[in-house]
Amino acid sequence: MIKAIERRNFHQICELLGNTLEDVTMKKVPEISLIKSHMKRIGAEGVLMSGSGPTVFGLTQYESRMQRLLNSLKGFCSQVYAVRLCHECHALSEYE
Repeated sequence: MIKAIERRNFHQICELLGNTLEDVTMKKVPEISLIKSHMKRIGAEGVLMSGSGPTVFGLTQYESRMQRLLNSLKGFCSQVYAVRLCHECHALSEYE
């Protein structure tokens, strides 16, 4: 993962996403699996549960796809946020 990040290889980063707690948590909270599947179906290139849950995040390179994900998830989840990593300033922007 470190090499993929250093190389800024987005597709490899998406392929290497992993969380050992996901399997255990998804058995107890099946909604996580539903959200992950939904996000993949509508275009997220990488999807992962964050930490021990219940937050799930998705990655995409394209703003148009991000908007589609955001709009689709707003009808599916109660709290949905889109953020963009600024390469120059390392700040996050929130879309609402």
